[in-house]
Amino acid sequence: MGPSAAESLAAGLGWTLSSPGPAIWVVVVQAILVLPWAFGAGWLADDLFGRSVEAARFARSIDVVLVAELFKTQALGFHTWLVTLAGAGLVFVATSTFLTGGLIATAGAPRPSARFFFAEGGRALPRLLRLLGLSIPFFGLVVMLPGVVILRAADSWAEDALSDGVGMALRVSSVLLVATIAALTLAAIDAMKIQRVRKPDVRLWRVFRHGLAFAWTSPIRTLVLYLPYPCLLLGLVVAWAWVDVRIGRSGWALWALGLAWQQLGAVVRGLLRSAWVASLVFHGWPEGHGHEATLDTEAANMKSET
Repeated sequence: MGPSAAESLAAGLGWTLSSPGPAIWVVVVQAILVLPWAFGAGWLADDLFGRSVEAARFARSIDVVLVAELFKTQALGFHTWLVTLAGAGLVFVATSTFLTGGLIATAGAPRPSARFFFAEGGRALPRLLRLLGLSIPFFGLVVMLPGVVILRAADSWAEDALSDGVGMALRVSSVLLVATIAALTLAAIDAMKIQRVRKPDVRLWRVFRHGLAFAWTSPIRTLVLYLPYPCLLLGLVVAWAWVDVRIGRSGWALWALGLAWQQLGAVVRGLLRSAWVASLVFHGWPEGHGHEATLDTEAANMKSET
């Protein structure tokens, strides 16, 4: 028997607090590589939309007619904004994938060095990007399409329900069902990421299969281990944003306070992300529960074939 979910969560948090280096490196790299693109896209968006006479309508919803008119009248600015936004998205995906590989590789290591973290992140990057190319359409087929069908069906049934209470129960149940499917699917994809980094010699389709088997064989165990940190992280982001919008920016002192608050939030989010990944690794995700021997055998067989 492997460790319980509670023991794994505690071990991940303990390792992160004793070895905060990886979490700090995540924050620093994201600030250096991603923030300039994000600020650029935000500044261009404000220049295009925020100063428009139709700014209030843009803030409420996306108006296709107004966007088309803006595209005609400010083609250069619109193209620049789209390119910047696309660049920010690509940089974010590549950076996040690289940092995830570093976190998975260093999780559990006593005081891992920056050199080891970045080297392992670079080695894992191509493997994780290939996995990403499969996991995105897989998530769409397993979660997005069925989710739309389930939610629309529940909404239709709720309109014909005998009472408002029954209709509300149907809507809430459908949302919870889709959320559970999404969480289990994301858990399977994260299991694949850990396998892809820790077992680099195993074929991708086998990693895919074992990740699915691990996450879906015991869904209750998977959800108990997988959900606490994401829920805590989401709550932290909401609370941090609630405080941030109430810090004025009328003077340099308040501006500096707001910036410090944002950076402190980034550090705490980095620590939580590190603790979350470490918890999954400490639980033997996906190396425990009978999967390690299978994966080791497959890796050995591949080596003997080459």
